[in-house]
Amino acid sequence: MTLGSHEWFQAQQRARDAYPALVEGYPEWKILNTLVENPNASVTNAVEQMLSLAPAELASERPAVLGDHPYHIFLSLIEIAKRTPPEGQAKLVQFVARLQKNALINEATGQPLRHEGYLVWTQLPALGYTAADEWGSIVVLDDSLPPDQLRHYENLIALLAQLSAAADVDYNDPVVGEMDFSFWSMRAFKEAFTPGEGHLVPTNEALRVASLWLIYATDRLWANIKYGRVFGRRGNDPGTVMTAEMWDKWQHGLSVAKTTCNDEETLGLITSALRHMEQVAMQGSG
Repeated sequence: MTLGSHEWFQAQQRARDAYPALVEGYPEWKILNTLVENPNASVTNAVEQMLSLAPAELASERPAVLGDHPYHIFLSLIEIAKRTPPEGQAKLVQFVARLQKNALINEATGQPLRHEGYLVWTQLPALGYTAADEWGSIVVLDDSLPPDQLRHYENLIALLAQLSAAADVDYNDPVVGEMDFSFWSMRAFKEAFTPGEGHLVPTNEALRVASLWLIYATDRLWANIKYGRVFGRRGNDPGTVMTAEMWDKWQHGLSVAKTTCNDEETLGLITSALRHMEQVAMQGSG
C-alpha cells in the first residue's frame, strides 16, 4: 500500500471509523463517561474506581510500569471532553485535579512510582502528549473542516483552558505543571490576531478558539502577565513572557472583530471573552 494512495486513505478512514468503538471499550472510558453522564456520579468515587484499575503488582523496574493505563485514562478523558460542551466539563476537571493528589509507591524500590519518567499520579503521566496529539490535529485557518470536527476541537480547547485555570501554579517556577496548558493559548492568539497564510481577517473558528481561552482561563492568563511568568526558559534561551501589550492586542482584535462578525455564535463568544477580560483587568487594577 502506497502512502497517499486511494487504498491508504481508505485504510485511514476505516481506522478512524473504528476508533470510537475501541476507546469506548476501555474500562477507563466507562468510569469517566458515567461521571459525565450520570448527575449523581461523584468525582471521589470515579477517582477511587480509576485507582483500582492500576495493576495489583506495582513492584517493577520497567519504565512503563502501568502499561497503557495512563494513556487510556487521558485518551478517554479527552475524547469524552470533545463530545461534552464546556459547561458540562466541570467534573472532568475536578477528576484530574483530584487524581493528581494521589501518589503511588513503587514496591520494588520504596520510592515514588514513576511511569515513563513521570511521578504517578502527581505528574499525570500521559496527559501532556495525549492532549498535544489532539491539540495539534486541527488548523483553525482551514475553512473546509466539517462542523462536528470544529465543535469537538472547541470543546477540547475549553477543557484545556479549564484545566489551566484549576492548576496549582508557582509563577516563579520555570517548570510548567502538567495541568497548566495556558501557554498553548499563544497559538490561538496568533491564529486569531496575526492570521497570515493568505487570511486578511481571522476565520470565525480562530476567533472562537481565542475567545474560549479568554473565557475559561482569563484569570490564569492575566496572572501570567501580572507575575511576569517565563515559559520555555532553557540554557541560553530566555523563554517567552506574556505581556500587557499582548493582552491589549488580543482585546483590540476582539473589539474589531465584534464590529465586523456576522456569525451569531462567534459574536456571542467574542462578547463573553471581552467581558471576562474587562472584569479581570478591573480586579487586577483595584
